[in-house]
Amino acid sequence: SIRSGPFKAKIVAVTRSEEIQNRIRGLGIDTTVDRNAGLDSLVGAIRASLPAILSILGEDNRVSVLVVDDEDEIRTVLAEFLTNHGYAVLLAKNGREALERFESNPSVQIVLLDVNMPLMGGMEALRQLMGADPRPNVVMMTAVADREIARQAIKIGAFDYIVKPFDFASIEASITACLSYSEYRKQPWWKRLTRG
Repeated sequence: SIRSGPFKAKIVAVTRSEEIQNRIRGLGIDTTVDRNAGLDSLVGAIRASLPAILSILGEDNRVSVLVVDDEDEIRTVLAEFLTNHGYAVLLAKNGREALERFESNPSVQIVLLDVNMPLMGGMEALRQLMGADPRPNVVMMTAVADREIARQAIKIGAFDYIVKPFDFASIEASITACLSYSEYRKQPWWKRLTRG
């Protein structure tokens, strides 16, 4: 049904079975990824499916990511990783500062937001960010694997929830998924629902 719709969608299928991979290729699926190949293969396939030039880019033609964490080391490490991978990075050490950075930088598309911070915590900052227009994709980061907090964050509007200590592959996978979702959201609602 995706293929019969009026908009062009790239499809990346993940499977473990070689038989299913062969059947999927016969359906005209753009890319198949072996589930056992790991997260890097999936991220690579998704990145390859995105347009070469995204219209969601910031003024300097790089995707802008706001990193919000009260720990200097985490901000520094994430900023270095993201900058080396071509992102424009802004930093904030609490929720209040994050809102100021976001207001003064409307090109921010993704916010990596710690849950527990002084002055204003991540959940309150998330609530306020979700009221913005356009609103960014927010990935919550926390040292506590608490299902209730994760559920609340997703309910408020967070795109994803990552538990510390995180690995860079999970951060990049989440950012890639955010970018993919942003491209999808740009489609008019009727195009998302209409089938040939």
